[in-house]
This record gives sequence, structure tokens and C-alpha cells, in this order.
Amino acid sequence: MEQQKNSNWFLILGIVFIAFNLRGPITAVGPLVPQIQEDLLISSSVAGMLTTIPLLSFGAFSTLTSRISSRLGPGHTMTLGLLLLVAGVLLRSFAGVVGLFVGTALLGAGIAVGNVLVPSMVKLRFPAKVGLMTSIYTTCMAIFAGVGSGTSAPLANEVGLGWRNTLAIWLGLTLVTLVIWLPQAGHLSRAGSAASGANSGEKISRSPMAWWLALYMGSQSMLFYSMVAWMPTILLSKGIDGDTVSLFSLLYQWVSVPASFFLPILAARAKDQRPLTMGMTCFYLVGMVIFLVSKDPVILGIATCINALGAGAGISLSMCMISLRAENASQAARLSGMVQSLGYLLAACGPFIMGAIFDATASWTAALTFLLVDLLVMLFAASKAGANRHLFPHLQQTAPTPKP
Repeated sequence: MEQQKNSNWFLILGIVFIAFNLRGPITAVGPLVPQIQEDLLISSSVAGMLTTIPLLSFGAFSTLTSRISSRLGPGHTMTLGLLLLVAGVLLRSFAGVVGLFVGTALLGAGIAVGNVLVPSMVKLRFPAKVGLMTSIYTTCMAIFAGVGSGTSAPLANEVGLGWRNTLAIWLGLTLVTLVIWLPQAGHLSRAGSAASGANSGEKISRSPMAWWLALYMGSQSMLFYSMVAWMPTILLSKGIDGDTVSLFSLLYQWVSVPASFFLPILAARAKDQRPLTMGMTCFYLVGMVIFLVSKDPVILGIATCINALGAGAGISLSMCMISLRAENASQAARLSGMVQSLGYLLAACGPFIMGAIFDATASWTAALTFLLVDLLVMLFAASKAGANRHLFPHLQQTAPTPKP
């Protein structure tokens, strides 16, 4: 019993360090794009792919991850993901233009492995504490997303590391994570393989709930990555100075932390998650309307904080409901793969669509209106995905009632 308890604490430490790697290496790029363009002589449209490629990797590798995990087990598959992260960080920093994009794709693939497997590992080892564990790892993701976006420019410019060494710093964090992870990878893979073999279940794609979860995941991700890509430009067009824009970008990352922590705990305790999913989406909608119509820096700052809380709630509730809706770790891995694959492929369209709308209309009002429409889609998906049902309720209804 004591050995199991110690093992669980070590696994929690591993999950925390994995979460540190799941957003920071991506958000660190944005502030360094001008330096990267100047050094490698690439255009703005080509540089914009640095935001889109990780999302495409998320979409492409999420379903593949669940298949690999069913063969190798979650522990060894996570090790493979961390090795992809190591290779991606090195290529992105030190292998020229080709390495920049190949490394970004590999880095996105490694992160996709973590995105998919963490909810599955939580379901496997902490089935009674899904809300708390989801709170812990989504909060760690949010904190290091802020670290990535907030420290890149100072490290590159004021400390003098340059963009290559600044992005390469993330290698150290990934190597520490590998050291923490490797001792438990084999045991976790054996446990995961046993769970997978015990119950493979029906195809996830046959569940309407899985599709509603994918739509909820995709619509909230589209909002987040569209704002990450375009919010600074939109604020500059409203007359906000560059230093304040940087502060707002940092607020958008870090103000999301309270929602990332508390919402999954509340969701796991709730009999029905719709009041949370729909309520936070409406809150998000109010913030986006204010962001659309206002030009006052103070009001825009308040709107940015509201949007940040909505973004934190969206991602944390998405991850939490993956674990809550699945019946076991194997089903959670397959559900996570489907939801994140479709969700991130949808999200990858967001920044491109916003840019295309602006090019066609020369108006950020039209582009932000597109995000309001996306929020309405998210609200409808929230009303479906938030219903407290498992993936295949008809199977539960026909199952024999257990004796007390």
C-alpha cells in the first residue's frame, strides 16, 4: 500500500512536468517571430506557419497516439513523445529554415502525445480524483504558456541569448521530464496494456457524445489560438501601445490559471456539467463583445481578463470531460485521440480564417464577428457535451444492476 502511494506521488510529479512541456515551447515562438524572419529571411506568411504547424501536428498525431498506446502502453508511448520533443527543440533551433519547420512539426507531435495520454493516465491511476488531477495539469499548462510568451523576448534581447538559444532552453526542461518519467514508464505501460486488453469497447466514433466533445474542444481551441495569433495586432489597430499589448498578451495566458484550476474540480463534483460549460461560454461571449466594441485601454484590459478566464475554462473543462465521459483508461485514450484530433484540426483553421476575413474586408470588426459566431457554436456544443452522460448510455441501461 505504501509503495503504491509513493508510486502515485511520483506519477503526479511526472504528469506535472509533462504538463510544463505542453504549451510553453509553442507560446515562446510568437514574440521571437520578427527575429526569426530577419535571421532566416522568411516572409510573414511563411512565418505564420509556425503557429499553424503545431495545431496540424496535434490533429494528425492525436488519433495515432491512441493506437500506438494500445500496442506499447501509455508509459512507453509517453517516452516516445518526450523524445520527439527533444528532437523537435534541437532541429527548430539549430537546423536552419528546414529544421525550423520540421522541428516545429516534431515538437507538435510530441506535445500531441502528452495531450492525448494525460487524461488516459489520470483515468487509469486516479479515477476517483479526475477533477483534481485535471486541475493540476491544466493549471501547469497555463502557467508555463505564460512563461513561454512572457520570457522569450527578454531572454533573447535583454539577456542576449538570441532566438535560437532562447527556444533551445526548453530542451533542459524536457530532459528533466525524461529523467523523472523513465523509471515509471514500464510499470505504467503494463498497467495500461492490461486495462486496454480487459475492455476494448465500441468504436468511439459511434458515440454522439464524442462528436459533441470534439466540437466543444475544437470551437474553444479555435478561439484560443485565433486570439493568440491576432490579439496583439488587433490591439495595436485600436491604438494600444506596444508595451501594453505585451502586458495584455501575458494577462491572456496567466489570468486563465484560476479557471484552469477550479473548474475541473467543480465539474467532477457536479451531477450535470452544463451549468459550468454553458455559463462560462456565455461569460466568454460577453468578454468578446466588449473586446469588439471598445477602444478604451482599461475596458480592453478587463475584456482580455474575461476572455482569459473563458479560455482557461474551455480547455480545462474539455480535458476533464474526456475523463468523466469515458468508462476506463483505454476508452479515455481513444476518446482523447478522437476529440483532440478533430478539435485541433478545426482550431488550425481559426487564425487563417481571421486573416482571410481581414484581407477581404480590411476590418478587424468582421474578423472578431467570426469569433462571436464560433462562440455561439461553442455554446450549443456546451449544451450537449456538458450533459452528464457516458459515451454509450444504451449499454449502461441494458447492463445488469449490481447488487448492493
